[in-house]
Formats: sequence, C-alpha cells, structure tokens
Amino acid sequence: EDLEKIAWYAHNSGGETRPSGRLSANGMGLYDMGGNVWEWCWDRYDPAFYQQRDKAGQDPAGPDEGEERVCRGGAWCSEAPSCRSTIRGRFETGVRWDALGFRVVRNA
Repeated sequence: EDLEKIAWYAHNSGGETRPSGRLSANGMGLYDMGGNVWEWCWDRYDPAFYQQRDKAGQDPAGPDEGEERVCRGGAWCSEAPSCRSTIRGRFETGVRWDALGFRVVRNA
C-alpha cells in the first residue's frame, strides 16, 4: 500500500521514467530500489543455478558464463508485484530499453 510513496510503477509513473530521488526513501533509507527502471546486475542468469544454490540467506553471483544478465526491481511500466529489489528478471546484454538502467555505486 506504500508503493506509490517509494516507487514509480505502472499506476503512478505516467508511462515514463522519472528523475531519481523524487519519492520517499524505502524502509532502509534507500531511494528508487523498486520501480522506475530495471537495474542491471553483474550476475549472469541461469534458472537452474538459482534452483541448485545453497540455503536462503546467500546472494549468489550466478554462473560464470551466459548470454543473459540479471536485472532487479521492476520499472515504470511494471505492476506492483515486480517492484521489489528481490525480484530478478533477465535480459541479453545487448538489450537497450528506456525501462532498463543501472545504479552507480561507490564506497563512501
């Protein structure tokens, strides 16, 4: 019910990507972790890899090879269930789309 306060998604985005930081932070104090754009991850995708990994609590990096990379978080065109940082999608590395981006991260 608080999604509209923290994420741009299909029901409040107006059908386009929005500037970051315009909505409230999530419960961890992070902005735009769900919705707005799917975020590329370093992980390669293989559905069997995630089924075979060890117990919950780990964040597997994926297989060493593969044509698809993981993306997370949903986008401005996604429905509410897809707008979580734990949601994993996948795209081939050459895909370009206005609902797909990345987050620059550095040490403080």
